[in-house]
Amino acid sequence: MTKNQKIHAGVKPFSCSECGSFFDKRSLTRHQRIHTGVTPFTCTECGKSFFDKRSLTRHQRIRTGVIPFTCTECGKSFHGKNELTKHQTIHTGVTPFTCTKCGKSFHGKNELTRHQTIHTGVTPFTCTKCGKSFHYKAYLSKHKTIHEGEKPFSCS
Repeated sequence: MTKNQKIHAGVKPFSCSECGSFFDKRSLTRHQRIHTGVTPFTCTECGKSFFDKRSLTRHQRIRTGVIPFTCTECGKSFHGKNELTKHQTIHTGVTPFTCTKCGKSFHGKNELTRHQTIHTGVTPFTCTKCGKSFHYKAYLSKHKTIHEGEKPFSCS
């Protein structure tokens, strides 16, 4: 199998020694920076640094107001091509990420991963005030308003 074929087949033969996740060689190098804290890509304007060049480029586009990727369907613009591609699935109805437990489909891998916590029982978002755990960060944020005395919604 050629290098290009491995990429398209999703072959990920390299394992992270820190967490055991698998990657292709280039992605492993980028991933390992999360564990080492190395951020070699620095914004010359503000000094903020990033794990990979793509994140720096996106940051610079946000700083300068450049939004180069526009949806031809609705006109919404995005800082990154991946964001546009993911957005476009809304118009096509394509939901390529399917839960093997219940068959529900999602537009993106992150949404599927978040959904799968329902089946595993994993509740990674924990309230520091009372210890209650949630499947989703948004649910934790809403819950925290109880402790802060704020009401998440107000009547108009």
